Amino acid sequence: MQPAYLQALTELGLTGLEAEAYGYLLEHSPATGYAVAKGLGKPTANTYKALASLYGKGALIREESANREFRPVSPGELLGALERRFQERKRRASSELRRVKESEADDRVYRLETPEQVLERLRQMLSRCRKVAVLDLFSWAVEHLKDDLEAAAARGLKVAVKVYEPCSLRGVHVVAHPRPERVARRWPGQWANAVIDGHEYLLALLSHDGARVHQAIWSGSAFLSLVYHLGLVSELQVDDLERNIKDGASREDLVAILERYDRLKVIDMPGYRMLRQVLGKEQT
Repeated sequence: MQPAYLQALTELGLTGLEAEAYGYLLEHSPATGYAVAKGLGKPTANTYKALASLYGKGALIREESANREFRPVSPGELLGALERRFQERKRRASSELRRVKESEADDRVYRLETPEQVLERLRQMLSRCRKVAVLDLFSWAVEHLKDDLEAAAARGLKVAVKVYEPCSLRGVHVVAHPRPERVARRWPGQWANAVIDGHEYLLALLSHDGARVHQAIWSGSAFLSLVYHLGLVSELQVDDLERNIKDGASREDLVAILERYDRLKVIDMPGYRMLRQVLGKEQT
């Protein structure tokens, strides 16, 4: 059975033979290319090519002598080098992709298939947010999106989140569902729902452990997003009022809660302006 680290290294961009050669040298260094090939039972030419590639990636150092033996850098140094290469390639790709003209947004509904797709789309939605983000999240999604939610709030955006377990999110208006145990009994999993700027929304139901997607959809429909935005804000308002009424809040406190959510219901959002623009074009 191969060591687990081999798969991890290939997932980070090394070839299978590069990962094996690096692992071999961790245990048997310094060693010549011939010794590595013999130890792995691999063709010499292929092994020398893999070692040259590893050397170019900063994974190995080479003795300056006739033997030209190789020694691996520490795992920490290797991971740092791989990360820097990835970041550089990411910046280069980002620069080139900005040259490509994207197609115009549409109002169709699209399916998402994996938890990774759901999380990445939610993160991108939060990064695109310009005014207000409203979310309805079970604990799995809160745990994965905590930094993104706090970063959005730190940019001065209005961020409101309905949750089902106690949590603290800096700068985020958090509303705890008044009867979370009832919701947990009724639903076969966890959901992660969000609407951003009344412009795009995502609805996802995942397994209890977040490992599978039962169903997930995303749309950039301004009309559907605005409808969901107003509905979700109203849900948060009702939950907040119910909890405060049970806690004996004063009339003034309850009025303040109503006013807070009225500000979240403001219709002058990017999604509304886009909808008006589209409808205006259709009417001319």
